[in-house]
Amino acid sequence: MQKNELNLNDKFLIAFSGGPDSVYLLDYINKIKHEYNFKFGLCYINHCLRGKESEKEEEFVVNLAKKQGLKLYKTRLDLSKARGNLEESARQERYKFFLESCKDFGTSKILLAHHKDDNVETILLNLLRGTGLKGIKGISPKITIKLKGGNLEVIRPLLCLEKKEIYDFLIKNKIDFIEDASNKSSRFKRNKVRNELLPLLEQGYQKGVKEHILSFSNIGREYYDYVIDAVNNVYSKTVIQQDNSKILNIDLFLGLPSLIQKELIRRIYEELTGDVRGLEQSHIEEIYKFIYSASAETSSRLSNSIIVKKQYNKLILCKSENIIYKKISEYILNINSELIIKEINIKI
Repeated sequence: MQKNELNLNDKFLIAFSGGPDSVYLLDYINKIKHEYNFKFGLCYINHCLRGKESEKEEEFVVNLAKKQGLKLYKTRLDLSKARGNLEESARQERYKFFLESCKDFGTSKILLAHHKDDNVETILLNLLRGTGLKGIKGISPKITIKLKGGNLEVIRPLLCLEKKEIYDFLIKNKIDFIEDASNKSSRFKRNKVRNELLPLLEQGYQKGVKEHILSFSNIGREYYDYVIDAVNNVYSKTVIQQDNSKILNIDLFLGLPSLIQKELIRRIYEELTGDVRGLEQSHIEEIYKFIYSASAETSSRLSNSIIVKKQYNKLILCKSENIIYKKISEYILNINSELIIKEINIKI
């Protein structure tokens, strides 16, 4: 347990599912609560994906909270109409509920029961999707997540423990918990990594592969922290906020090492959209095309979220929803010459 992530007199919620990880975390917090004078409650989400199992889980959580005299915040998520990635939709709704619950409880802190195995799975998933240094560093023990309603401080005290250690402790001490049968299914990529890929790597390629992955991640974290420090030092000189747009000074940008350049782009994208995960390598390459373009003025849609516009030595990025569309005059297109649409600074 990473005690250094918690402080004397801390007030927080515990994201509680009734599963072995969150039950272990609650048991540990109960053991040290008087020493640290903690004030805490529970936060539970029923994802409604497992029928009667979900009902049984919720009943377990409600009864445990009553038995221990803990404040319980609970909700149900209906993801049947969710578009795109189901896991990502669930994640966004979870954090929204966590923040609302924390505000009502009078805190900004929530404890999550992610452990060492979760971290390894996350690193592998990031590598499989294609990632930079941020993805290699894995799960952070403590992080502030900026949401629309405010900042949520997420603390993960169990990252130093393996799943087996947690499970063995609960069995040995006869502590009840709920088993999620869906964890054995390979419907989700994370389960597939956990149930198929990691055992294959461990048995067929390299013993102790989890520790090797975490060691690699720690090196990546050091590099990432170094890069972020460098970005923090140059950001205010290179990027200007104007209304809802970010203006990048191209001359200053090109004088930076490429690693810092790319992280600057990620920072701008994240600040505009709230999440860097929509930014793909192809988008970064597209931005470089704009920067090196011979045209003094040009613009285009980078993704569903971002509009990019070049004006001489400036690159302007803004959310597409912030664009005020102007009425465009009629133009005659001559196939033998270039057409400039002045209202939106586009050449055809």
